[in-house]
Amino acid sequence: MMMRHALSKATVLLALILLSACSMGQSDIVWYAIEMDGQLLGCNAVFSIPGDSTTGEPTTVRTEGRLVMSLLGQPLDMTLIETRKYDPVTDEAISIVFEIDTGSSQYGASLLFDGDVAHHTTEPDGTTREIPLEKDLIINEDVLMEAIKENLGSKIGATETFQLLNPLLGAINTREYTARGEESIVIDGQEYACLLFTYRDLTLGVSGQLWIERDEGYVVRSASPDGSVVYLSDRSVRTRIRRTNMNSFILAGTETLIEDVLSIEYMKVRIKVRSAGEIITAEKLNFPGQRFEGTVTDNLIEGVFEIEHPRYSGNNAPSFPTVYSDIEELQPYLGSEWMIEADDPVLIEKAEEITAGARDSWEAAVRLSRWVGEEISGSIPGGSARQTFDTGTGECGSHSRLLAAFCRAVGIPARMVTGGAYTPIEGGSFGQHAWNEIWMGEAGWITVDSTFQESDYVDAGHIRIGLLTSFNPVEAEILDYRLSGPDHQRQN
Repeated sequence: MMMRHALSKATVLLALILLSACSMGQSDIVWYAIEMDGQLLGCNAVFSIPGDSTTGEPTTVRTEGRLVMSLLGQPLDMTLIETRKYDPVTDEAISIVFEIDTGSSQYGASLLFDGDVAHHTTEPDGTTREIPLEKDLIINEDVLMEAIKENLGSKIGATETFQLLNPLLGAINTREYTARGEESIVIDGQEYACLLFTYRDLTLGVSGQLWIERDEGYVVRSASPDGSVVYLSDRSVRTRIRRTNMNSFILAGTETLIEDVLSIEYMKVRIKVRSAGEIITAEKLNFPGQRFEGTVTDNLIEGVFEIEHPRYSGNNAPSFPTVYSDIEELQPYLGSEWMIEADDPVLIEKAEEITAGARDSWEAAVRLSRWVGEEISGSIPGGSARQTFDTGTGECGSHSRLLAAFCRAVGIPARMVTGGAYTPIEGGSFGQHAWNEIWMGEAGWITVDSTFQESDYVDAGHIRIGLLTSFNPVEAEILDYRLSGPDHQRQN
C-alpha cells in the first residue's frame, strides 16, 4: 500500500503557517485560518509577550498551530509550536524552538544564538551543529516584512532577494519577492488595503502570493499554487475546523487499474505534478532507468516519464564491510542526520545482528531491506528511524528512514529518495512515496522499496523526483505499461 511521506507534507504546511505569523501588528494575539482547496483544516494563533529591559526578560513570540486531516482512511493530526525569544533591548534573536507532535511521534529543532553563530539541535536524535550567521541574514520575521514593505512597496515589477534562516531545518533559504501593486481584499466582511507580492523560494522551489497590510505591515493572507491558503481570522476559527480528506491532494487517478503492481517492469506515463523541497530541473529527472521529456517551470513538472528500472544482480558487489572514508561524496550518506539516527546503539546492534555473516554488501543490504519490509507495518503518520523501530509501524518515510539508518549503521551508504509511485488505490492512481537508494560501488546507487517489500528492486511504477521533495500530482495518465512474466505483453 502506498503511504504518504508525512514529513514533507508537514514541511510545506509549516512554511505557510510561518508566513502567516510574520508580524503581530498592534495586537497581542492574532488568529489565522489554514485552508486547502477551500476546506478549513487548521488554524494557528500567534501570541506576543513583551519583554522587560529592566529585568532582562526576553520578548516572546509563540505560534501554536493545529492541523486536522485524514489520509488513506487514517487520521493525520498535527500540533505545531514555534517559540521565538528576542532581546528586549536590541531585538536580536536569542532562541527559536520548533516542536511537532503527531500523536504517535514527536520531533523538532531548536536554535540558540551566540554572536555570529547559531547552534542548531534536532530532536529526537539530539544532534547539534553550528550555523554561521552572515550579516545580511534575516532571522526576525518582522524585519523581513518591514524590508519587503519598505524596499519594494507598490513598485510594480520591482524584485529583491533575501537570505532567510529556516529554523526547522537549520538551513539558509534564498527567497525572491516581486511587488505586484496594491490590492484590497475582504475577509469575513472586513476590507484590508494590502500590498501584493509574489515570492519564489530559490532553495525549496516553493512559490506563492503574499498580501501585507499597506500601513502596518502585517500579513493578511498568503497562498500557494497547490491550493494552500492562510489568512487572518478570529478566535472562532477553532470551532469551525473540520477533518479534511487529503487524498485528492496527494493522489491523482489514472483510470487504469493494475493489480499486480510489483510486476510492473515498464511504464510510460504522462503526468503533471508540483514539487517542493529542492529546485527541480528537467535534467535532474533523467538518469539510467528513467527518461523524462517535458518542462519544469517553478517546480511544476509537466511531461512524459518512461520508466524501466534495471534489476541489480549483485555481481561485483562491495565486500562487507567496506570502508568508504576516502570517498567524500558518500560521507553524508554514512552518518546520522535528522530523523535518521544511524549512530543509535540499539539500531547498530540490530543491524549488526541482521547482517552477521553476509558474504557481501548487497546481501547485507537486502537482508536489512527485507527485515524492515516484514517487521514494520504500515500506518500514518510516522516518525524517525528509532521511533519506527520502537513502535514497529510507520508510513513509507518511516520505512525508508529506518532502512537508511540500518545500512549506515553497518557502513553501507544509503539515502532516502522521494517521488511518486503507482498504486491500485482508488482504481489506480499516482501518489507521493519514499524509498531508498543503496550504494553498491561500481554499480552505483541501487533502488529498493522496503514499504512495498521490494527488498532488492523497485517496480517501474516509481517516479524519482529528488532526495527531499514533495510530490503533489495534479493529473496522471498511463500511456503504456508491461508486466514481467507470461502476461508481460499487456498494454494500455
